[in-house]
Amino acid sequence: FVIDNKKGWIVTNHHVIAGATSVKVKFKSGTEYVTEGMIADSEPFDIAILKMHEPLPPNLLQLDLASGNERIYTGSEVTALGNPNTPEFSAAVGKVSRMATSEELIQESIQWNMPLPPRGEDDVMWIQHDAKIYPGNSGGPLLNKDYDVIGVNTRVSISRQGGGITYMYGLASRVQYIHTLLKRS
Repeated sequence: FVIDNKKGWIVTNHHVIAGATSVKVKFKSGTEYVTEGMIADSEPFDIAILKMHEPLPPNLLQLDLASGNERIYTGSEVTALGNPNTPEFSAAVGKVSRMATSEELIQESIQWNMPLPPRGEDDVMWIQHDAKIYPGNSGGPLLNKDYDVIGVNTRVSISRQGGGITYMYGLASRVQYIHTLLKRS
């Protein structure tokens, strides 16, 4: 998703672009654009900020970032946007279940067999929510009720029991980490 329409900066997950030699951005209209390079990247935050190659598309819409300092409350309504392994854009509404640290999630991932990014210097806080996201939603924004970006959807936890798959929850990297990477760049 676009965070600066004048500079052509977009945000996605580190795991989406890790190891790529070139990256294309595809918009809802189906139009594809090549990225010029990396502005910032963090595996522990699972966030990458890329710059699109100029000339930039006309009427490029950007999403507003929340400040990163606001408290995120359990029960707050959120909307997850993305393309869950289909060519179609989707939106899902849910609620924040809790805030969890990487350490807590690593311990739980043993039980649920869910991979997570490695721990960084600081213990990263994640937004756990129940807006239904699926593989392919990675890198999409998580929005608050004012439609400001509060996170970047990065993981989904599912349970496989009795031959079926049960959706459990999604995780988003907090917007404060986008701000942290922008300050470093």
